Amino acid sequence: MQLLHLEKQWVEELNKFLIIKEKPPIYKTKTGREKQRDNLIRIKSAVVAEELLELFFGN
Repeated sequence: MQLLHLEKQWVEELNKFLIIKEKPPIYKTKTGREKQRDNLIRIKSAVVAEELLELFFGN
């Protein structure tokens, strides 16, 4: 749970100075419903997320 909170903080901080002109991608759910991501920033690996948080916020 703590990692998810930190990832959310990291994304919020990046959004303060990043200018992204692309729309978030549309994807299909398991039921076939189309949804649009709320954000372009995605981190799939907890290890990578921890490293980025350490680099960004320090330790």
